Amino acid sequence: MSRRRRRAGFTLIELLVVAAVIAVLVALVLPAVQQAREAARRTACKNNMKQISLALHNYSSSHGGFPFGVLGTSGSTGDNHRLTTWQTMILPYVEQEPLFNRYDFNVRFDHANNAPAVRTTLPVYLCPSQPNSGVVDDRYGNSHYAANAGTTPGVDDGVLYPLSFTRFRDVLAATSNTDAGGEIAHEPGGWARGAI
Repeated sequence: MSRRRRRAGFTLIELLVVAAVIAVLVALVLPAVQQAREAARRTACKNNMKQISLALHNYSSSHGGFPFGVLGTSGSTGDNHRLTTWQTMILPYVEQEPLFNRYDFNVRFDHANNAPAVRTTLPVYLCPSQPNSGVVDDRYGNSHYAANAGTTPGVDDGVLYPLSFTRFRDVLAATSNTDAGGEIAHEPGGWARGAI
């Protein structure tokens, strides 16, 4: 009697079943991976806000009050209205002292002397969950954070408004109940852009 040898291998049906099982597993795992990534991005945003808050506290401890929201008023062209922002003033407190030292405080924020500094993108001023597509001006490093200037534009009853010098004692609702700034979802601007 002759025996027939059976060939080793997989049938087409077996391969299709394995492919279907792998596809189902990927479909189950992918949303969980995406959720974990988004959670990590949101944690990074919260960490940035914490770093900015600590920087504002350290600035206040060093200078006796919070930095001005902006040195000047929006649209002003006067020499004393250099439109330097609060985000520029806290650079040493967010571990960006070399960038702070490169910034020329004797000229306006948009002067050619400041171009290399203000174009720098700083991770502490970016929320990874936010798309950068809303930035309208690429001459400045992006920022997804803005200061609380007040209840309505021009009222200046917030913490960081134009030409302000707010101290802890000036915050009547207590600093634990008052926002100095926050994350912005629409119209993000540059961290050094003084006219935003």
